[in-house]
Amino acid sequence: MDSFMEAAFNIAKTADFMRVRPNPLVGAVVVSGDGVILGQGCHEQFGQAHAEVHAINNALRQKSDLSRCSLYVTLEPCSHQGKTPPCTELIKKHGIKRVIVGSRDPNPLVSGVDVLRNAGIDVEVHNHPELIELNKEFFVNQRYQRPYVVLKMAMTIDGKIADRNGNSKWLSNELSRKYVHEKLRPSADAILTTYNTIIKDDARLNIRKQDGSIYDKNVLVIDRDLKLLNRENSGLSIFQTHPNSIIYLFGAQKELKKVPDNVRVIFTDFDVDGNINLEVLMKLQFDLQHYRMLVEAGGKLATQLLMHNYIDEMHLFIAPKLMMDQHAIKFINANTILDISSTKEFELTEVNHIQSDAYLIYVRKFL
Repeated sequence: MDSFMEAAFNIAKTADFMRVRPNPLVGAVVVSGDGVILGQGCHEQFGQAHAEVHAINNALRQKSDLSRCSLYVTLEPCSHQGKTPPCTELIKKHGIKRVIVGSRDPNPLVSGVDVLRNAGIDVEVHNHPELIELNKEFFVNQRYQRPYVVLKMAMTIDGKIADRNGNSKWLSNELSRKYVHEKLRPSADAILTTYNTIIKDDARLNIRKQDGSIYDKNVLVIDRDLKLLNRENSGLSIFQTHPNSIIYLFGAQKELKKVPDNVRVIFTDFDVDGNINLEVLMKLQFDLQHYRMLVEAGGKLATQLLMHNYIDEMHLFIAPKLMMDQHAIKFINANTILDISSTKEFELTEVNHIQSDAYLIYVRKFL
């Protein structure tokens, strides 16, 4: 990556991910014929001007004629009318003759490189790993038409997530739990869990911050028999802690009784073993505009998601404890026979300590 693309990369990283999503982080710089950066900019907020627009407008304040300039942009310029006009038209309008693209856009609606080349513009295309990594969530969304899926799990040193009776409070320490509320839950569009997790923990699955503020997110509950709608479960905390969001229940077809105002029931497919059709589930989440999904559930669902390559990132909190019980509940609960060549491969990207807990972040290799 040359210095000008690196400059575009660095400015892309200054944008606020939460304001830009579900769009990607993009940076651009306009460089004069003698190698001086005249303008730069990033995509600052969803629905507003793209990076190329800011960079070109900034350059025009210094130089009215951009025909001898080059544009460096971290992601392929858009070529279709969306919430903003096509960036390719602005590039052509100002006579920029050379465009260097750091990574192709996986969105099938984008054909900016072809549009620019057909207009006689010299386009150089790279696929820098750093730039793809910057927008890994966007690439997963567009390539696979599903959310970017993050798994959060607390466990002991020997990989147990609960004792043999299903008790798991509390494996991780208080600061680790606060981190989940401060960082992991707020960054997700929705939280995926199961009926068993809700019942076992009377889980609220909202966001409780250290300053006392409380927020709620959409929650997705896999509940084949829709047991959460039974009368005896009406007092569960989750129904009282989500006034501003929706609790989606995914179940098999059955006659419905009264459904609370903040609950939506979606009927979908389950196999003979009671496992939900994950492909359908993921497509439904994308249609609901859940672009980043946090999974907080037990080992059965975690294993199912991992086996079908739906986990993109894992956040593991490892408590300095040993369960020392072969019948305690394991993080991975699979009976498939795989050889060493079939292992699931992740990259360890961060190693941290939260007091006594080890906090590890793994990212799946998908490039």
